[in-house]
Amino acid sequence: MVNETKDDGGSAFPRAGYDGPDSSMDAVEGMRLRDYFAAAALPALLNGLRTDAMADERYGVALKAYLIAEDMLSVRTLSAEELDEREMEGHGH
Repeated sequence: MVNETKDDGGSAFPRAGYDGPDSSMDAVEGMRLRDYFAAAALPALLNGLRTDAMADERYGVALKAYLIAEDMLSVRTLSAEELDEREMEGHGH
C-alpha cells in the first residue's frame, strides 16, 4: 500500500467550485500528482511485459512506477542550479 503521509505533490488537475444563479459545481481535487507521474512512467515500464505476466512481475512494474514518481517529485524541489549540477554529474562531466 502506498504511504499516504508522504508529500504526493498535491492535485494534478484541480477544478475550482462554482456557485452561480442557475447552476453550481463542487470543487474537485483531481488525481494526485504522484499518481499522475506513476501513470506517466508506466508505458516505458510496460514495454515488453507480456499480458499474461505473473502477479509478482506486475507488482514489480507498479512499484517501479511509483519509485520513478517519487524521484520526479523530489526533482521538482531542486533549483535551476541544482538541476544543472545533477545533469552534469549524471553525464559524467
